[in-house]
Amino acid sequence: NVPSIVRPQRHFDTLLYTGNDSSDRNIEGLEFKPDMVWIKNRSQPDWHHLVDSVRGANKAIFVNETDGEDTDNSNGHVNYFTSGGFNVDAGAQGNTNENSENYVAWCWKAGGAAVSNSDGTITSSISVNQEAGFSIVSYTGNGTAGATVGHGLGKIPAWIILKKRVGADNVYVYHQEFNQGDNPHHRYSELNFHAGLTNSDKIHNDTAPTTSVFSLSNDNASNQNSSTYIAYCWAEIPGYSKFGRYRSTGIDTKGPHIHLGFRPAWVMLKSLSL
Repeated sequence: NVPSIVRPQRHFDTLLYTGNDSSDRNIEGLEFKPDMVWIKNRSQPDWHHLVDSVRGANKAIFVNETDGEDTDNSNGHVNYFTSGGFNVDAGAQGNTNENSENYVAWCWKAGGAAVSNSDGTITSSISVNQEAGFSIVSYTGNGTAGATVGHGLGKIPAWIILKKRVGADNVYVYHQEFNQGDNPHHRYSELNFHAGLTNSDKIHNDTAPTTSVFSLSNDNASNQNSSTYIAYCWAEIPGYSKFGRYRSTGIDTKGPHIHLGFRPAWVMLKSLSL
């Protein structure tokens, strides 16, 4: 098949850099202005630091912890996005720019400034890149089971990461291959926790996402009245992205071969079993 995206580096890319701890600085090398940046210190076990253009570059969430949104710049922050990357704080601990420590930044292009979306019963603010199947969705909960939120992809999401912004809660994941693809919306996983799948309607109300919306329960984790949430949504794009599952063999010399149809630039794995 001919890839639908000729130059994927215009939609996603990885930056590597070494911290200097001495001044605010630009980290650049992308062919686009990023809308979401996921930073990890490679030299020590610091937290996974995730920022986006919808909430604001200096508002971090940590997808390995339950903590709410962080705006304390003393922890090390992204200040703003540039035409080819982002600007980080001078020093300030190990999250983004500790002296001599090595960092990786995974960067996605969405749609720039957020726009209002009224496809769901809850109006959302979204930044969406339909060509690459990625959207950033911000919304305020209404506490009503069965509420829906517009995601803007124009395709059914294959993968959703959802996080409450204020107060402690887990990082919830929907994936189209949960439960071998049989009613995957009946289950969830937690990105910040080592457990496998949980069979529950507390996140998506046992309702499958559609080409325009995803559904919510009335649980505080996804839809507490007046609380704010952020969701990152991906759809499959032929030759560019794939969201699947595999069964391990437990044999060092003969593991499973996962055929994608393209050479991936980024691979993320999460066990669905304990």
